[in-house]
Amino acid sequence: MKNNTAEDKLSIEIKKLKRPLFGRRLISWILFLPIVLFFLVTPILASLYPQTTNVILKKLGIDAPHLYIPSKQTHITTNKTQAIPTPTAFALDKVWNPGELASAHQPWANNCKVCHSELFIQTKNEDCLACHQETSKHVTNEKIAGHDLENKRCADCHRDHMGQLALQNQNKLFVGKQCESCHVDLKNRVPESKLREVGDFSDQHPEFKVQVATLSNPLKLQRVILSNTAEVQEHTGLKFPHDIHVSDKGIKGPKGNTVMKCIDCHKPDSANIGFTAANMQNHCQSCHELRFEPKLSNRQVPHGNVADVLSTLREFYSYVATHPVPEAMKANQEIVQIRPGSDNKNKPSTPLITAGDAKTRANLAAREIFEKTACVVCHQINKAPPTNDHSTTGFDLTQYTVAPVTPPHAWMPKAKFNHQAHQKQECTDCHNAKQSKKASDVLMPSIEVCKDCHVGKQPEINKITSDCGLCHEFHSPAQLENDKLTDKPIGEAISKQIRSANQISAINQISQESKK
Repeated sequence: MKNNTAEDKLSIEIKKLKRPLFGRRLISWILFLPIVLFFLVTPILASLYPQTTNVILKKLGIDAPHLYIPSKQTHITTNKTQAIPTPTAFALDKVWNPGELASAHQPWANNCKVCHSELFIQTKNEDCLACHQETSKHVTNEKIAGHDLENKRCADCHRDHMGQLALQNQNKLFVGKQCESCHVDLKNRVPESKLREVGDFSDQHPEFKVQVATLSNPLKLQRVILSNTAEVQEHTGLKFPHDIHVSDKGIKGPKGNTVMKCIDCHKPDSANIGFTAANMQNHCQSCHELRFEPKLSNRQVPHGNVADVLSTLREFYSYVATHPVPEAMKANQEIVQIRPGSDNKNKPSTPLITAGDAKTRANLAAREIFEKTACVVCHQINKAPPTNDHSTTGFDLTQYTVAPVTPPHAWMPKAKFNHQAHQKQECTDCHNAKQSKKASDVLMPSIEVCKDCHVGKQPEINKITSDCGLCHEFHSPAQLENDKLTDKPIGEAISKQIRSANQISAINQISQESKK
């Protein structure tokens, strides 16, 4: 009997399974169909046909004030117009749409596969890096292998679908304990690291490091601590005393006594954050003229390489040898040169009335310019052996070399600084230019100067609360290859050192003289 009863129960269950599909689990179907209707079909229809949905709701007597028509936006790169999803009536699409994309990602709002390469899988790092190829890592595996950041996802910190400005705000507020959790205990966490431990800015931040060109190799960069005064010197190839140029007493120039300001030479760049490179033509030549013939005061040599200067002299005196200058002009055009900032009058020799051929006169003029009155005032000059290059007309004159000028570079490549935010301060409040007598002086402020205005996370009266993100990026800017400068324009040379969006817009030009 037991076997027959068991067989009967099994037979009954089999018969139930063979019933038509709709007849099974009626309660489940009753619940499933409304869910599909209200949470899938209706949101999709409301998103695809917002105007029709609005009309239907109004006929039903339902007011849907938050129903918007999808706007159109032109994709920057493809020049194609795409619809940007906007909230549907009563935010019905919230069930399957996690939220509005950040403003930078909205051109791809209708193409989820751009960021979600696999269905039902969170956005992977490879998806982010497909576009953000220039974003550097916080720390490379080569320096510290096996660090905690290797398994982190970009989206752990940069979470989208939270509004147009959400990503921007997240990027600004990534700091605080998240930084200190690693950097305040580096010796225990990463014993092999050479980084100094850093905590709150008020009392746990070490002295700043600056990046300077070494004295032995002007194109080799190294970072030194500002407190190491013996090392904080930079080879520039120039002779430039700031104290004379920015003295409160002024400086004697062609137009009389002039009180110069920092802004006279340090002009803000297009972003009004950093500065453009100073150059001879716009900032120096009004005082430091390159006249070479006192009898003809308008004649100047070009500010360029040595070959151009020598060729100019050779060609000029060759010309006047066959086209004599009128005696009246010689007598009336005599000038006296005075070095800016000095009362000592200097009457240069006048090759034009010196006995000898064109080569002799050109050599005399070259000696005056390179060794006495012009080039040597600002540059380090040395005589050079004769050249075998006959491609220029000045090849047969005495040759000279001019020490190369160190190209502009980022002083603090691991930090960001906005000069515009500090424009109410005087330059000399932070930069001790009025006491600097040498061009090799590094006039960057120490941490104590910054602490006059800034404190850490704990507020203080009349001071600015400052966290790590105020001056640092999580994604550290990449260093130049081999830490060397190049003769490329500064915008190219340090493009990997300074983040353009959130960081200082660094000097983007380099003067012709800095290239030489």
